[in-house]
Amino acid sequence: MKTTFTKYSEAKLKNNCPECYSTDGLTLSFAQKHEENKFFDRSSNEVQSTMKCSKCGTTIYPARWTEDIERVYEYNRKLAVPPKPYFKFKALTAILLIAVVLAGAVAAYLIFIMNK
Repeated sequence: MKTTFTKYSEAKLKNNCPECYSTDGLTLSFAQKHEENKFFDRSSNEVQSTMKCSKCGTTIYPARWTEDIERVYEYNRKLAVPPKPYFKFKALTAILLIAVVLAGAVAAYLIFIMNK
């Protein structure tokens, strides 16, 4: 099963980067989990957030966040409402379901004919 995270919100922050102390490089992004295989495609309520600094190129993990960054993170998390989860069947699932129903109908018809 292929699992990906699709970005649905991004915010530029004006806080200081804990690594390089730049005030205009932090970017906070939120992504929703999507799972896909041959039979279905679905998204879940699971959300992943990442914070990166474009100036020094580092990922800022929650252990390095300052109190100000945590406040801004909570604010942006409330603003960034994830899309509703969904579950969709693919065409292969419909074809297999129709084939199973037809095979069952043929088997029932053949049993009915043989019992006459």
